Amino acid sequence: MALKKKIPTLNDELDIRLFLYITRKNLLFVTILLITAFIGSYMYLRYTHPIFEARVIIQVNVQEQTNKILNVGNLYEDGLQKKIVLLSSPLFLKRALSKLPLTTSYYVEGNILSFEQFNSAPYKIWANIKDPVIYGIPIKIKFDRSLKCTIRYEIPGKGEQSRSGNPDELYVFNEADLKVVLEPQSNLQDYVKGLTDESFFFIINNPDQVVPNISSKLSTSILDASANTILIRLQDRNAQKASAILNTLAGEFQQYDVEQKQESANNILQFIDNQLSLIKDSLISSEEHIQSFKKDNNIDSLFIKNIPNLLMKIGDIEDEYNKVGLEIAGLNEMENYFAKSEIVDSYRLLAYLAIGQFPAPVLTLLTPLKDLLVQIEQLKYSVTTNSGQIKNLDYQIDIQTKLLLQTIQSYKIKLKEKQNQVKQLLEEYKKDVVVNSSQNNALELIRLQRIYSINEKYYNQLIETKANYAIAKAGYVSQNIILTNSEIPTIPIYPAPRLIYVFSLVIAGFIGLIIILVKYLSYNEILSIEDITRYSTIPILGVVPKYPKAVPESMMIVESQPKSVFTESLRAIRTNLQFIDNDEGPKVISVTSTVSGEGKTFIAINLAGVLAFSDKKVIILDLDLRKPKIHQRFGTDNKHGISTILSKIDNLADCIIQNDQSKLHYIPSGPVPPNPSELILSPLMDEILEGLKKHYDYIVMDTPPIGVVTDSLRCLQLSDYPIYILKANYSKKVFIENTERLLTQNHLTRLSVVLNAVEPLSKSYDYTKGYGYGYGYGYGYGYGYGYGYDYSYYDEEEGNGYHFSLLNKIFHYFRKK
Repeated sequence: MALKKKIPTLNDELDIRLFLYITRKNLLFVTILLITAFIGSYMYLRYTHPIFEARVIIQVNVQEQTNKILNVGNLYEDGLQKKIVLLSSPLFLKRALSKLPLTTSYYVEGNILSFEQFNSAPYKIWANIKDPVIYGIPIKIKFDRSLKCTIRYEIPGKGEQSRSGNPDELYVFNEADLKVVLEPQSNLQDYVKGLTDESFFFIINNPDQVVPNISSKLSTSILDASANTILIRLQDRNAQKASAILNTLAGEFQQYDVEQKQESANNILQFIDNQLSLIKDSLISSEEHIQSFKKDNNIDSLFIKNIPNLLMKIGDIEDEYNKVGLEIAGLNEMENYFAKSEIVDSYRLLAYLAIGQFPAPVLTLLTPLKDLLVQIEQLKYSVTTNSGQIKNLDYQIDIQTKLLLQTIQSYKIKLKEKQNQVKQLLEEYKKDVVVNSSQNNALELIRLQRIYSINEKYYNQLIETKANYAIAKAGYVSQNIILTNSEIPTIPIYPAPRLIYVFSLVIAGFIGLIIILVKYLSYNEILSIEDITRYSTIPILGVVPKYPKAVPESMMIVESQPKSVFTESLRAIRTNLQFIDNDEGPKVISVTSTVSGEGKTFIAINLAGVLAFSDKKVIILDLDLRKPKIHQRFGTDNKHGISTILSKIDNLADCIIQNDQSKLHYIPSGPVPPNPSELILSPLMDEILEGLKKHYDYIVMDTPPIGVVTDSLRCLQLSDYPIYILKANYSKKVFIENTERLLTQNHLTRLSVVLNAVEPLSKSYDYTKGYGYGYGYGYGYGYGYGYGYDYSYYDEEEGNGYHFSLLNKIFHYFRKK
């Protein structure tokens, strides 16, 4: 007969009963884990600085209203992403943060944490740094009742330094010169009364680290692209400090926007002024030349009106010729600038675009070139000139400049061809007309007046453009609107108490669940009868509940509590023995287990007691010769017993001891012999049993664990009722294989199992439940009457130690399922 199924190393089946049992057993551990998590969360919250977050929302407008009215164009057009880069750039942050008192941080010591006094310290520190090693060192300052102060600090490796004096005095140290300045109308004296000594301290910050420290806490992002809004956030331990920094950044951002636009307008106006100066000189010279020519040639206006139409046509052609010449001159000037300049000035380019009238192909290349130059100007506030972004833009500008020069050269060729065509046409007209000297002088005068008119028109255009830009400059206000100023936050964003508590408890619960699952998967002990019947066909003789109190030295529970559920379970086992062998005559019962500690001696003594209570003569033999216990339970010595009988030192009758109960006798094991196995296997053992059968109805043999030594096998073979003890929540499931081996290999067909120390699952748990028994003769008996008494019927004393919680009832519910 083999096992029903192989016993797995891990639990591979879902057993709700087992899971609930392990959960119940580990409830205390899980509770301790949760309490530890709660206390840990409390301590974490108690000793962690709160972090506050300040916010500012800015709306960026990319078009100046003045520019729209005057049609000047946006001189500093920019996108949201570029604005974000600007706000996060170190140069801009340095400019803005320089307006705040961040060089020195002031603190007051609390009982647990220290708190920064931003703009609220009752004193200020002036410092002249001699050695940068003092940066970041806490410097303590103590005031006495007369407001005299003592400053001291300690630098690792250099020892402590201390100076005392009055405010406004110079405290000279090796690393710095310090001066304490009391704030006007300060309540320091009242404040000092409530503070312990050395409650103030300050830290001189490294100027090179102020911007990186703030930048690491700053976050800038696009809030709504369609509304052109930017969200700026700053997290800091001091709420007032975070709010002040953000408000300063927002205000400086507006001021920077105005300054950049005014700088652009100033450069354009300067260029226009230079051009006006040149054109003005040309106008004055041209006018003087006309007046001189009139005077020298005695020409008046009436004479000019009499010039033939052909001559007027010639004058118009000469005007066209001069106009083309001016265009060529303008392109030459731009070509010379771009060819000779290694670095293109964005403001010079803007000036060209403002006052110049260039052909469409040239304008097509000038516009993207302007955009690239503006991008470089923006990046200069966030990255160095050697950065990859700057080099990439320089490369694009270089390509765009080369394309522009090629376009200018190509267009100049076309203009020169046009100029040559006009010149040829002019010469052809001159061939068809013969003019006298007076007409020739008049024609020359017209030509001079046309040149003057062109210069005058250009001069007026410059004046108009200058006026427009001057008005635009005066109308510049920041179009970056601060939609939400930073309010001083009152609630920290971290740590969030509720989140910390919930998170820690969830983690603790999860760890507890993992531990329970690991114990469930690795649980290899027998818990209930079902664990035995699942893997084995061996009959179950009975179930013995776990005794809820301390077991007395005698172990005779059936005598002290005859109405307990424990005693009733032994009576059920006594009854079930009849279904194994109900023939008349004395019976031999042997009790064994796999290992020590499973309760074989406990069951043997109490089973013998129950049998004796039924008016049967019973004797207990302690055959555990290596580790005897029976004599201890009955309070006698162990000088004589089984070992001395088998060694023929004593006779059987002299070693029998009567218990307080008249029907119950016992024989102790005697002194531990050197050869216990040989003694038990000797023929004399058979003779002892035969002799005892003449005087006793039941012979109960307490044998050694069969899983440790083989002495028990002989005793089991000599028994009418071989009983194998397994202990709930103690015996391993692999012990079931031993029982199957005894059945199949050793042919102990009457072997049965008693499951000991089963914990009660409810007040009506039935320990007398019958289990089927089958053996070789083909008869099937169901032994056990299944009394099913309510548990409270057997309670003889109040407070027996059993407690039936809701979890017990749930456990019992799934057990019945």
